[in-house]
Amino acid sequence: MDEAQIKAAILTHLRSTVRRGKKPTVTSEFSLGSASVRADLAILADEFIGIEIKSAADSLKRLPAQMSGYAMHFDRVILVAAERHLKRVSEADLCGAALWSITANGVIQTLHAGEANNIAPAAYMNLLTQAEIERLIYRPMARMPMAPGLADRQIRLAFEEAFEKRYTASSDAFWRAVARKRIQADDLSLLSRFAEERLRRKALAEKQADFWQGWADSLRSEYALTA
Repeated sequence: MDEAQIKAAILTHLRSTVRRGKKPTVTSEFSLGSASVRADLAILADEFIGIEIKSAADSLKRLPAQMSGYAMHFDRVILVAAERHLKRVSEADLCGAALWSITANGVIQTLHAGEANNIAPAAYMNLLTQAEIERLIYRPMARMPMAPGLADRQIRLAFEEAFEKRYTASSDAFWRAVARKRIQADDLSLLSRFAEERLRRKALAEKQADFWQGWADSLRSEYALTA
């Protein structure tokens, strides 16, 4: 299985564990700010969960640095690894992450439960854009982010609000599209925040192409009649 197929299998598995009602907000390829690490999947529900995937074609060379970056930013971290990697993943490499194995046909098994991380406020600030930080700082009566007047909880809530604002629309569109069916690799394109805009532009381009094709056909027809 390639990475996209593994992501689809993971999301199918996670969906089966979620109670009926609103699904968690999920996005793909989430940048961890200045940590130079991208989470393969980032999920915000009761906890902020990061998932790193190592397919059979992947290397484990960057795994320790990746897991360290994840541990700084996520309440819980899950490493999902193809079976060929399992003997080479040490507990130290995990940095407290859970370890799941995935077979070539998509069967997932929990091998190590992992533990929760304590996230510093600075890590949440690292996940906010400059504009989001400015909105947090300049709220009435708020001081600088690391000042005593701005509580850790306020910073966490500001991050959750920003994450939801960025990804709720694409996440909801994804969950609606895959309702009552097994999630496929092709469905992951819906998790892009820009998928709706790309579809709109594609439809506009096709409409314009149809117009010019019709205009050209009309011109050819008229020329044929008068030539």
